[in-house]
Amino acid sequence: MDTLFRTTSAPFSGDRSSDATANAVLIWMSRFTHSFGTIVTPGDSVQEVIRRSVDGDVITMMPGTYKLKSHLLLNKAVELRGFGKALVSGSGLLCKLSAAGSSVSGIRFSSTGTSEALQIDAPRCRVVACWVDCPGTKGMTVTSNGDSSSIGDCYFEYDSGHSGSLDYDIYWDDAATNGRVWGTTHSTTRAYVLSHRTADNLTEAANGRSAVINAR
Repeated sequence: MDTLFRTTSAPFSGDRSSDATANAVLIWMSRFTHSFGTIVTPGDSVQEVIRRSVDGDVITMMPGTYKLKSHLLLNKAVELRGFGKALVSGSGLLCKLSAAGSSVSGIRFSSTGTSEALQIDAPRCRVVACWVDCPGTKGMTVTSNGDSSSIGDCYFEYDSGHSGSLDYDIYWDDAATNGRVWGTTHSTTRAYVLSHRTADNLTEAANGRSAVINAR
C-alpha cells in the first residue's frame, strides 16, 4: 500500500456542498502525507513496503495487530513508526535492524519465542518509545555491528516467571561501543536492564534505582 492520503479530487457526487467538504478533508489530510510517509495497515505486507523503500523513507504502521511469519528486516536506512496502537506479534525475533541509520519507534512487539524480540545489527540505529514483551532471556540485543546506536524510552515486559542471573532487557555486545540508552523502564523479573563490558562510552539512564548495569 503506497500511501493512504492522495491529493486528487474527491469523486463528484453531484452535491456541491458534500463535494466541497470531501475535497477540504482530502486537502487537510494531505498535509500529513510527508510526515507519515508510506502508510501500512494490518493485512499489508510490511516487508514488501520495506523492500520497495529507499534510504530516508518513513513507513507508518497504523493501529492494529501485524502477525508475522518471519521477522521484519530493516535492510535500508528507513524509519519504521507505529501510529496509535500498532502491535507486531509472532514467535522469536520480530525485527532486525541491519542497515546503518535505520530506526524503529512507537511499536509494541510481542513475541512468544525464547529469543530476543528486537536486534540491532548495524551502526547508528535507533529504537525509541517501543514496548518489548517476550519471554526470552534477552528482550533486545545489540550485536558487535551496532556501534553508536541508541535505545530510549522503551518499556520491557517479561512474564515467563524466572529471573536468572544472565537475563537482560538489553544485551549490548562488548565490541559495540559509543552507544546510548536512556529512559528505559525495566522488567521486574530480569536481573539487569543493560549488559555491557564496561560503562565507558555508554550512557545508561534507566528508570528505577534497582536498574543495574552488568559489567562483564
